[in-house]
This record gives sequence, C-alpha cells and structure tokens, in this order.
Amino acid sequence: MTTLKEYKIRMSNKFKGVALSGQPNNTKPTTDIINERDENLKLEKVMLPHVIERSEKFPHIYLEPLNSSIGTVIHGIDMANVSQEEVDYIRSIWLKRKVVFFRNQGHITPAQQLEFASKFGDLGGTHGEWHNEPMLIMTGKKGFEELPTVEGHRGLMKLYANEKFPNAAANWHSDVTWAPKPPIGTLLLARKAAPVGGDTVFCDAYAMYQGLDDKTKAELQNLRAYHKGSPYGHGDISAIHPVLRTHPETGATALFVNPTFTQGIIGMEQDKAVNLLKHLERQMYHPEYQCRFKWQDGSVAMWDNRACQHYASGDFWPHKRLMERCIILGRTDEEKIPFYKPIMNKL
Repeated sequence: MTTLKEYKIRMSNKFKGVALSGQPNNTKPTTDIINERDENLKLEKVMLPHVIERSEKFPHIYLEPLNSSIGTVIHGIDMANVSQEEVDYIRSIWLKRKVVFFRNQGHITPAQQLEFASKFGDLGGTHGEWHNEPMLIMTGKKGFEELPTVEGHRGLMKLYANEKFPNAAANWHSDVTWAPKPPIGTLLLARKAAPVGGDTVFCDAYAMYQGLDDKTKAELQNLRAYHKGSPYGHGDISAIHPVLRTHPETGATALFVNPTFTQGIIGMEQDKAVNLLKHLERQMYHPEYQCRFKWQDGSVAMWDNRACQHYASGDFWPHKRLMERCIILGRTDEEKIPFYKPIMNKL
C-alpha cells in the first residue's frame, strides 16, 4: 500500500520531470525554474478555436466538441439558474458525449453546485455511497482525522493542490470502481485553476472496447475483474465487476477496467490476468479516443463514470489549484450496479 509520503514523492518526481525536461542541466531548485518560466504569464483572452453547433431548441446555447466521440463544452448555461428543459438537454449531450464542460461558473455557491448535480442523480458522499465514507465511525479504521470537505457540505470534497501537497489524480481511472455500487457521475468545479498545466484528459470507454480485435472481445464476454481501493487510509474496500459494462441508459458497451483500482481477473492465473489487463489498459493511450480539457477559474467538468476514464495531468506544480468535487449516484440498482447485457446496445 502506498503511503502518503511515498505518494508525495512520486507526484513531485513527475512534476520535476516536466520542469527539468526544458532545462536538463539547470542546477536551480525546481520551484525557481517554474516560477521564472511563468512569472509573466497572464491570461488576457481565451479564443474559441471553433464553435461548431448552435442548439436549435436553445438559441443561447453553443456546443464546442473537443473530439469526434467524447467531450463537449456547453456554452450559455448558468448552473445557478437552469431550467428543467435545459437539464434534460444537458443530460442528452452528457450521455452522448460522455463528459461535458462549462465555463464561467465561478459565481455559484457550494449549495448551487450540489443542487445542479442533484438534477442528474442522487448526491453521494466524497467517495460515493455514504457508507463508504472514509471516517472512523463508518469503517472502524483510523485514517485521516478529517475529510477535506467544504464547510457545511459533507458531500463536497476539496481537491486542493499546492507546492507542499502536489495533489493530482495523475493516473487513469474511473471513480471509485472499488465500491460495489460506483458513482455514475462526477462533477468538478475549478475555484482556482493553475495558469499553466493541470489539464484533465478523458478517454472514451466505448471506443476502448470497440477498438479491440474480435478475438479479444470474445474472450472478455463473461470475465469479471477484482477492484480494490483504500480511501484515505481507512482500510481496503473491494468489489467484483464485469470487465465489459453495459450502460443502463444508452445500452452501449464500455471497457470497465483501469490500472489504478483493477487488481486481477476472477478465475484467471495472475500472470495471464496481468498480461490481459495490460493489453486492455493500453487502449486508453490512443489519442484518437481522448479529449483534453484546459481548466480556467470557474470551469466545470461533469463526466459519466460508466462511459469514460480520466487522467489529471500533474504538470502544474508548484502553482496552486483549488478544485471542489461532488459525486452523483444512480437512483436505482440497475443504474448503481455494473452489469453486462450485450443485447441492450442501442447505439
């Protein structure tokens, strides 16, 4: 199990690798190198490279796709004042595009962030279902004394990063797959974005499956994988999920394994399972399946954990990044529990 100290060292090494790649023989402290590089950086204006589509139903809404199959920035939405018709429209885009983004939402309050998320499912704790909360009263194990949550809002998790704690989920994963009922969605708000670096990359899990050869697809049909996590040092929590997951709303098939939480294949020898998982996880490194989102202050991402995976780039250190995350749960067991029914595919 990785300790907090080991995690900090590993993350710092990643950031240092980025900083020193441009000045490999520099003997200055890494922090000085980055600060000198970025001291005159000032965001004057953001130019949209393309605005492809204007909504016919909502003339004030513009859609900016980031990739042919995944990721759309939805312009013209105020998350603090959204109608049910707009929510339904956003949900349709979300299901089709796997992750949607919003700009200029820094004015919303924590309560308004949670209210918006609640329109897409039940609100969860910081790690999904409330009984998974990494607290002594829930787990019986003593990890972190206090969860980093926004005051007065237990389900709103602070993901704050700075030079002393270079926190970034710099690994491919779908959120909380170690739980028997993983969250269906995640909503992340940037209260303060780094001036450079810190992008989040998303990968289309439908494309990950569709890109496999027919022999591998056939091999995966009835396989189940073992997932394990240890949130905030409160002991291991594990779950078994199908390697292929059917999306309960679209019927599409997603590849549902990741290198962060997936530990093995049920009933398969470890060496063979490791090789198979490596083969499957290589799918997420295809840039054709990815979109990349550049954060700004007030930016929001809302992704569908049933349909995509993500990787938070850790190249912003030592700049600060202040993010606040809430979890969206399914409302029925069919939405909550991963399953595989290939005949459901509606896409």
